[in-house]
Amino acid sequence: MVYNLILCFSFLVFSCFNVQVIEPHEVKSILPEVEDVSVTENNGLEEIDYFDKNEIDKILYRINSLRKKGCRCDGKFYKPVRQLKWNRMLYVSAYKHAKSMHDNDYFSHYSPEGKDIGERLDLLGYKWQYAGENLAEGQKSFDEAMHDWIASPTHCIMLMNPNMEEVAVAKYGSYWVQHFGKQMPKNARRINERYTDGSK
Repeated sequence: MVYNLILCFSFLVFSCFNVQVIEPHEVKSILPEVEDVSVTENNGLEEIDYFDKNEIDKILYRINSLRKKGCRCDGKFYKPVRQLKWNRMLYVSAYKHAKSMHDNDYFSHYSPEGKDIGERLDLLGYKWQYAGENLAEGQKSFDEAMHDWIASPTHCIMLMNPNMEEVAVAKYGSYWVQHFGKQMPKNARRINERYTDGSK
């Protein structure tokens, strides 16, 4: 059985009052099956600062309220979609990428080693069928970051992506990272990878 893999990219840069959006691109490549890696076995994960339960509940409520009522993204209405659950491994991935951008002074969907969200999730052992990432910089609160993501067409579409089942948001310094995912069915094997803006 073949499972389509969609890696959704949104890219948002804030500088004063200027907003710059770099549109997604499509890439096809062969991706081998990934060996499971326990989160607890990865270096430095014990040092991660976690949101408390109240903060997580507020973040989920904000995201799921949008998905529950539907949203107009770039003039097109996206109908209500399933509610998302918080996933700790997605949080670890988001936190590590936010910290990497802060420590290495860059802002990109690619790490300094050239790894995208799919490859970074592979390293954590998250066997994704769908994965997506929203980035933002400079917002003082999650509500501000959400406001700016909703105002950006590709980020808004990502928030309304019907394929996603799990989510996490992390902040380090001035960087916000939002990761979405859906895990592969058991015994499934990935055979390819496709990038899209999430609108198809």
